[in-house]
Amino acid sequence: MIGAGLSLNAEPLPGVKTRFPTWRELVRAMFDEMHPPQADATPEQANKREDRFNRANPLRIASEYEATFDRRKLNLLIRTLNPDSDYQPGRLHHLLLELPWADVFTTNYDTLLERTEIFGRTYQPVTKATDLTTAFAPRIVKLHGSFPSQTPFIITEEDYRTYPRRFAPFVNSVQQSLLENAFVLIGFSGDDPNFLEWVGWIRDELGGNHAPIYLVGPLSLGNAARSLLARHGVTPIDLSPVFEGLSPSNGVYATAIGWFLNRLSDERPMRPEKWPELDRGSSLPDGLPQIVDAKLVVPKSVEIIPDPQTPLTNEAVAKVVERWQFERGKYPGWVVAAENKRSDLWVKTEFWLEPLIKFAKDRPAVDRVILFREINWRLETSMAPLVTELIEPFQKTVYEVFENLAEGGSVPPSSGVVSTKQASNTEVAEAWLEIAFELLREARETYNTDRWTALKAKIDKIAARYPQHSDRNYYEAALWHMWTVDRESAKAILLRWQPSSRFPLATMWKAGLLAELDELGEARTLFRQALLEIRRALRTQGQNIELLSLEGWCTYLLFAVEPSLDIKSWRPVRAEFWERWQELKAWDCSPWPHKEYFDEVLAATPPKRQKAEQKIRGFDPGKVTLSRHLGGDHIGPYLPAFACIRHYEQVGIPMRLRFINIAGDALKNACRWIAPFIGFWSPALLIRAGNVDALALAFVVFRALHAACYIGNKPMLRSHAWRLGIVCVIGLFVVSAIYGHV
Repeated sequence: MIGAGLSLNAEPLPGVKTRFPTWRELVRAMFDEMHPPQADATPEQANKREDRFNRANPLRIASEYEATFDRRKLNLLIRTLNPDSDYQPGRLHHLLLELPWADVFTTNYDTLLERTEIFGRTYQPVTKATDLTTAFAPRIVKLHGSFPSQTPFIITEEDYRTYPRRFAPFVNSVQQSLLENAFVLIGFSGDDPNFLEWVGWIRDELGGNHAPIYLVGPLSLGNAARSLLARHGVTPIDLSPVFEGLSPSNGVYATAIGWFLNRLSDERPMRPEKWPELDRGSSLPDGLPQIVDAKLVVPKSVEIIPDPQTPLTNEAVAKVVERWQFERGKYPGWVVAAENKRSDLWVKTEFWLEPLIKFAKDRPAVDRVILFREINWRLETSMAPLVTELIEPFQKTVYEVFENLAEGGSVPPSSGVVSTKQASNTEVAEAWLEIAFELLREARETYNTDRWTALKAKIDKIAARYPQHSDRNYYEAALWHMWTVDRESAKAILLRWQPSSRFPLATMWKAGLLAELDELGEARTLFRQALLEIRRALRTQGQNIELLSLEGWCTYLLFAVEPSLDIKSWRPVRAEFWERWQELKAWDCSPWPHKEYFDEVLAATPPKRQKAEQKIRGFDPGKVTLSRHLGGDHIGPYLPAFACIRHYEQVGIPMRLRFINIAGDALKNACRWIAPFIGFWSPALLIRAGNVDALALAFVVFRALHAACYIGNKPMLRSHAWRLGIVCVIGLFVVSAIYGHV
């Protein structure tokens, strides 16, 4: 709520000498016109007249002025003494409105606030009660009238007495806001009539049942005044001790309020859409006081490309880890990040992979676990695959640390790359599990049964002591059986799995697999339960990005599953969620932009791949497989395909639904993009999709054979491509056997 003090800091137009009056100056003009000073008055008479003015209630003077003359003359006097059109909004007006207020209320008559232009933020002015029903927040609500002609200007005792009845919508709006939002009063003094009247009304109507109210400014309050304000439910933030060296003539008000608004700006939470751009310099001018330990320390951002001429040191890598941990901790929580976020994260990660792996080679295991966790999180969030160069160092580290974690012992000491807090047993266990699950997924996707089984046994032991990872463990077990087309075993695991109510995404994972297994009724029930939990949490946590993202994807999955049960429900379900999907776009939480992106991008011709290959020796002696050296290939152009495939598992989207080809062309096109160099991944996905026709599978065979020709006359490579073709042909018969058609 803004008072007259802020208007005193407006900027006059060239040549303007008049200025905005204070409340005291305004009623002084009324008093002087009613009781003109006498030229021949004695000092005693002059003092008596001054004392009469000082003891009078300002609202009583305004009432007497209206009674002496009339309302028209009172309004004319107010317009005459307020040079609204001769001033422009000042620096404080801009600082104020740049902040994300829910609403701005003001008792000022001038139009300075509504004439303040703010980039990226629009306030709708409300000058009469009927505007409240049509104006969207944030609003500038003119409580006491507005120039040029929105009268009456609230100023007399009768105006205040009848205000709750005559302007009930304004009163209700303030009351509602006081119940929902903290109130900050700026531009008022402790004896301001507007302040006193509104605080009295709040006390009468709401008692203590309102959000905090703060009165801010260089108030120069004594202990008695502070106690009185506290009794009235107002917490004063008196800035006068901070700026005690400045006098009013030297701009103490503008300096103090400017400092306060700048500090609010510096401390405001970053908007989620800015992530991962988290750097923000202070807007506070030099020479002004700092707030001790208030500002969040933002670690220095990391260069996109490390200097190849400078070997990495412990100190340099520690700074990288610190920054990456900060970015992970500030991630808003999108289930699937927007494409621009994913690509930006990948660009800031890809050139660090090789140097960091080389650096970590001979480091203590705890350093590697913490470092690899950050690398892995960035790959998962950018939805990039686990590149070949990372598999062996990841697995080596997981095996080395396992014994300590399994036995409950302390972790090995750090060499200084990570802090003591980061190297705690709990943190190392969390990091270990995240890396182990990523390796488990990679083993599943490459059908490496031995490695999958060994990793799963280790994960089972550690996850048993950390139940928050139980849901992911069940999910990976079920996915393994889905990939090996063992549907009965997958159903048995889903029957045992009871997802945590505090983890709605796990419920969505289970429901998605049930839908793929044709258990549509149970899947719909679980999706509805998850949506209920998500919306219940939103009511208590507000605009939480993670919950909003979960809501978007959960409604998307319901839109897919319910029409599969009853095709007639398509329109009602769409109508139920359509408006909400439009609202969720504001937070990048609507699922449809992701679907549209994948459909459009993957319909294009696949990127031209660079020739880069190598033999990869397995972890088992004598085992050699062919893989693609993705790190050397600069896999950025292929990320849309990997992201499309990954988002099915990340969200819990069924690969196949009865009567509805939910996978659609985007998945087929993604498989076409990655088919030449990702082993058996593409045919495995197409087999799971089930309703892919023979032409699509034959095309994968063709691409595999084409790859063999491209590679050249190398018997082992040709046999690898032929194995891909054989898998695709077998897939035709698998699909026919499971789904009854081909």
